[in-house]
Amino acid sequence: MTTSTYKKIEITGTSSKSIEDAIRGAIHRASQTMQHLRWFEMVDIRGDITSGRVRTFQVTIKVGFALDEPAGLQKDVVQEASEESFPASDAPSWR
Repeated sequence: MTTSTYKKIEITGTSSKSIEDAIRGAIHRASQTMQHLRWFEMVDIRGDITSGRVRTFQVTIKVGFALDEPAGLQKDVVQEASEESFPASDAPSWR
């Protein structure tokens, strides 16, 4: 049986346009320095109000990514266990 190990990090994106734009910007930025991004989940939505209007959106998300396998180890033999990881079969279906 093949297994994978995942980790999640928490990041916050901002946008003056929309919540979706804040999410896309955060994921795009994370993808520039991280590999194997697989899914995200929203944690918090905030915003800045000026003169009765929304000025900026802030969206905090958790981004899940697959860890690289150590050299020489078979995926079907070793899997790290942690609170922040789960088998691919339990991962969100949209990835």
